[in-house]
Amino acid sequence: MKFLPSHIIVVALLLLSAAGANHANAQDVKAIGSIDTNQILIGEQITYKLNVEGSKNTKLLWPTFLDSLYHFEIIDRTELDTLSNNGNKYQLQQNFVLTNFDSGYYAIPPIQINYKLPGNPNTLTAETEAFLVTVHTLAIDSNAFLKDIKPPIHVPITLRELAPYMAGVFGCFALIVLLILLYNRYKNRKQGDVEETIKTPAHVIAFKQLQKLKDAQLWQNGKIKAYYSDLSDILRLYIENRYDSPALEMTTDEILSGDLVKSLSREEQKEMSNILRTADLAKFAKATPLADENELNLKLVEEFIEKTKNIEPETENKPKEATAHVE
Repeated sequence: MKFLPSHIIVVALLLLSAAGANHANAQDVKAIGSIDTNQILIGEQITYKLNVEGSKNTKLLWPTFLDSLYHFEIIDRTELDTLSNNGNKYQLQQNFVLTNFDSGYYAIPPIQINYKLPGNPNTLTAETEAFLVTVHTLAIDSNAFLKDIKPPIHVPITLRELAPYMAGVFGCFALIVLLILLYNRYKNRKQGDVEETIKTPAHVIAFKQLQKLKDAQLWQNGKIKAYYSDLSDILRLYIENRYDSPALEMTTDEILSGDLVKSLSREEQKEMSNILRTADLAKFAKATPLADENELNLKLVEEFIEKTKNIEPETENKPKEATAHVE
């Protein structure tokens, strides 16, 4: 690496121009530049400090630097800082971390600081001094043996480094569980829709249960209470499935005073009342109806179901089939 005479001439001119500018404007604004070293290896860093001293009546125009300072790349920079602000004087500073990846001699020319004084329309200039920095290359011994590249240094993984990956795994797991739950819900809903399309009409269920009650011959074997309990449940279940009314959970008085009964004919209301009242007497008052009455009440339930099965369209809910118990 040679130190060319042209480099020396350029640097000397820069130093002379900087010195003249500083002397001319020293009474108004003073620009001071400094570096921590003027000898570096390729890729090493130096710190350039730019200080400006002036009075408060001056309007300072701070220079803007992009990604380089002449032949040097700007690696980092500090914010513009006020070091002192005493009386009528102030001092500003900004630091730059510089580097260079080419060997040789490189000048940092004077940096110009423009400012204006009150009552003076002209723009004045203060300049820093220039610096010459030598960038050395690495010495290579051509006679030395070639060495293997050093392996990577193993650094233990910390919990902070694992945290984002753990959060990602947990998030994926939670998403999978949510998708499974949504799929099962959708599947169950679709199955429910299919079941509703093939539901059994309420009167068909009731007639099947009445037939089972006949075949059981409860009252014929002295089981009057069980007979009327099942007969009442069959009628209540039919009302619940047919009219979408919670008749199984209602008392006899609640059923007879509800809107459902009011929509029936007087004859149908009377039949429903007689059946439910007789069933209540047999279940709770231990009344013993005659044999003809037992047969008649079951027949009245059949007739009531036959009369009311086509009054309205069937309810959209699937009818219950296993509530009434027939021994």
